Amino acid sequence: MRSNTATRIVLVVLLIVAAPATVWGHEGHRHHLMGTVDAVDASHLDLTTTEGKPASVAITPDTKVFRGKTPTKIDDIKKGARVMIETDGAPAKPKALIIHLGTDAK
Repeated sequence: MRSNTATRIVLVVLLIVAAPATVWGHEGHRHHLMGTVDAVDASHLDLTTTEGKPASVAITPDTKVFRGKTPTKIDDIKKGARVMIETDGAPAKPKALIIHLGTDAK
């Protein structure tokens, strides 16, 4: 009986220690989207991914835009542009953290 109680205590302590580590393990995990811009405005960007799927990301005042290493503006993103977007990884409504502009589609 005493051994059984000690085992339960050890298991409870392990669960208490391990549970937060699994929850925090993906904090700050970024996701990447690549594709062609379908529409863009000050608050969101719609694109077709390289897999042919539609995607949409929110644009915030903190979103950074680059062409190469040169900072640029949201206004420089045009329909047909190729982009690689780093998002915050939110499954429902991802936010664009950094948008990397490529060449425009011909």
